[in-house]
Amino acid sequence: MVRQAKNAYETGMRMNQDTVLFSLLSSDLPAEEKIEERLSGEANVFLAAETETTATVLSLCTYHLLKNPDIVAKMKAELWAVVKDPKALPECFVLERLPYVSAVIKERLRLMYGLSSRLPRIAPDDDVLYQGTWNPPRTTQEVSVRQVIPLGYAMRMSAYLVHTHKRLYPDPTKFTPERWLLRDGRKGRHLERYLLTFSRGSRQCLGMQYVLAVSSLITLFGHPADHTASDRLAYCELYVAIAALTLRVVENMKLYSTTDADVVYDFDLALGMTKRGSEGIRVEVC
Repeated sequence: MVRQAKNAYETGMRMNQDTVLFSLLSSDLPAEEKIEERLSGEANVFLAAETETTATVLSLCTYHLLKNPDIVAKMKAELWAVVKDPKALPECFVLERLPYVSAVIKERLRLMYGLSSRLPRIAPDDDVLYQGTWNPPRTTQEVSVRQVIPLGYAMRMSAYLVHTHKRLYPDPTKFTPERWLLRDGRKGRHLERYLLTFSRGSRQCLGMQYVLAVSSLITLFGHPADHTASDRLAYCELYVAIAALTLRVVENMKLYSTTDADVVYDFDLALGMTKRGSEGIRVEVC
């Protein structure tokens, strides 16, 4: 792929739409920054960011749907209200309005964790004032904390620790889509600020900004991709794929030799990993 891009660029060929590789090759970067090794590294990062994140969420969501038929029934009831033909799904913004479908996706994102390692952040311009409470080890008494972190010092946090915080998410290891809903069943926004699967800010997962490759999947399901909203494409892929999975596939599948131990976080290897020796999520097609 990199060699093809370089050859196309060097022979004067131009694409209908700019690509990352073309942008790098046509930039004012020094020649040593345009070598094949560097470009291959960039391409690998983009491919991983585009595919690994959403593929993992879809796999894990499949597990919970197959394990919880009551959740599938609720999703189907909500989806059939807006879907006439499961092979011609409505546009993404229609699916995103569905409260329970949205809750299932957010709950699965919460339990995916993304990068489980503590990601460093540095405030380059100002000191950071941290205020809060914490429970020291082996105690139940909360201690107030007020700490100034000088500018330039690295701070680290983990999505896993936030996503399993019992005050935010009671019974945090349980798959409970209802925690994202208000009492009347409407969408709740109270937990969204604490959903860090893709991280936040300018250093968030590349897959949120450069997931244009999913347009082929979205088009396959009859939904034209909107490239002007690339930061939403990762979510759009999830909504469309999970809707298709629920209406077209789940009823013909069942879990095979798969338990919670093949799904839950066991140890940190930058990514949150399941137990050693796990064969992952396996299903049978009925």
